[in-house]
Amino acid sequence: MTLKQLEDIIHYRKKLDEIIRDAERVGVIDFTGPLFETVWRTIEAATCVVDPYDWIGWFIHDNEYGKNGLEADIDNKTIKVKSVKDLHTVIKRSEKL
Repeated sequence: MTLKQLEDIIHYRKKLDEIIRDAERVGVIDFTGPLFETVWRTIEAATCVVDPYDWIGWFIHDNEYGKNGLEADIDNKTIKVKSVKDLHTVIKRSEKL
């Protein structure tokens, strides 16, 4: 995966998160409904093809899109992940393991 492709994935995931939060605020989304379930399962299925170690999920949820500045240990090297570029480095190093 190229850096540009990863940037696009993160950009659109962030945008989707914002839209879903807005929909939740006004009560127009059913988190237990089939549409929501299908959308998220589709996203997860596609993402695991390019990111089998789920670094993207970690970056989004645990690291809050890099805001938490968490570190990843890959191949005896610690990388502080504060940006999509840092995430790309982690994913590329993971692919070599």
